[in-house]
Amino acid sequence: MLLLIDADDFTKINDRHGHAKGDEALNRIAKALLYATRPSDVVGRTGGTEFGVILRGVDKDSAMLRAEMIRRQVEAIRWMKSDRGSIRTTVSIGGAEMRGSADTAQSLRQAARCLYEAKQQGRNRVSFTYKLA
Repeated sequence: MLLLIDADDFTKINDRHGHAKGDEALNRIAKALLYATRPSDVVGRTGGTEFGVILRGVDKDSAMLRAEMIRRQVEAIRWMKSDRGSIRTTVSIGGAEMRGSADTAQSLRQAARCLYEAKQQGRNRVSFTYKLA
């Protein structure tokens, strides 16, 4: 299973608190992802404010639970302070099934569509697909 995870409204953090605090926030998100995943999972930053997680050997229900756990873990992070107030963020998550025979690019596209859907539904959400179209 593939998860694409993006920090919500992250531009506002950089604009209001500066890029150094934005970088610190991304580091805290990364640590939360590592905490909420297993050693067998693959976690990486795909660029900008987006991360990817490959959940190995899980079924669709377990992947949904893991994605929701990640979302809650990030939401619960105790954020640092800046001279312009407290910094908090949430993440939106899109998920897609990855099968051995499935095209990786198609799995990425499907997860990206689900991530977009989570953002459109109000952010701080998980949107998932179990089967590739």
